[in-house]
Amino acid sequence: MRQNKQSSGLSRRRFIAAGGTAATAAVAGCAGVVNWVIDQFFGEVNVGNNTGRTLDGSITVVGPDDETLLDESFSISPGEENGEDNTATYDSVWTETGSYEVTVQFDDPVEEVSAATETVTVEDTGDDVLLIVVGADEIEETVLFSLGDSFTDALPEEIEEG
Repeated sequence: MRQNKQSSGLSRRRFIAAGGTAATAAVAGCAGVVNWVIDQFFGEVNVGNNTGRTLDGSITVVGPDDETLLDESFSISPGEENGEDNTATYDSVWTETGSYEVTVQFDDPVEEVSAATETVTVEDTGDDVLLIVVGADEIEETVLFSLGDSFTDALPEEIEEG
């Protein structure tokens, strides 16, 4: 099993700073710059806590060759009140193109969900980003897995509009 370390998460302040820079770049017509700025704060795999409480659990990613590539515990702050990080980010997960099985488990169920699993197909190991959104009011699912070839592509429409 390869070792992956949880990167520092994304606080609301850091997100707003990145968003301001991204908005400026977007107005200037630089979509590539927008994603570059945002990519500085997110990893290949990202778990976002929108529950309003600390989210404790674990994440496992099994690659196309059935090797466990990520197996980490997390404790993610709600981040709403004190500007703490509310996203756990993980880099160097995608090793090759193909299907990856991603499982998140929670120590205390979220809306009666204690675990969720999704198979995602990575087509570009250098660009694909997985967002795992937990407990967001804007989406129907308790746990939403969203894969895209950039952060802005992976961001669910419900959250973009919310």
